[in-house]
Amino acid sequence: NKYHIASMYFAGGIANVTMGPQMGKWSDKIGRKPLIIASSLGMALLMALTSLLLTTLWLGYILYFLAMTFVAMRMTPLQALLTAMVPGDRRGTLLSLTVGVGQLGSGLGSAFAGALYGTYGFLGNSLLAASATLLMGLLVWRFLPEPQQPTSLLTPEPRVMPEQSN
Repeated sequence: NKYHIASMYFAGGIANVTMGPQMGKWSDKIGRKPLIIASSLGMALLMALTSLLLTTLWLGYILYFLAMTFVAMRMTPLQALLTAMVPGDRRGTLLSLTVGVGQLGSGLGSAFAGALYGTYGFLGNSLLAASATLLMGLLVWRFLPEPQQPTSLLTPEPRVMPEQSN
């Protein structure tokens, strides 16, 4: 029915909202880089298998929930890793560069996926996405160092609102 796409996005949002904080805790505990690499491997495997596993709508919900869990597992630790690598006065530049490269990748990926779909169908797109995700994980593994300790913490336990002193 006409609500399936919206409800599938809702399921993905639930995955991101519920799993994101847990993934942030895990990245603080085991390291950002291992979590990014694990999420890239998991997402690549999921994408490669999607065209084979996706046989019913309900499996689509489950697969999308898992995909968004892997996204949550990658995004926050990746942002934390990147921001820890540069001085505070250059973080905005780095983050704007990562957003720009991401948008460029989305555009190029869409162009390739459109051409690939015409020849190889959904399986071709699944394998292209899996390959790109695996490549990202390999690049992180090979080229991004895991900082030994945070570069700047304002408080031992960051708070949303500062404590009021009376």
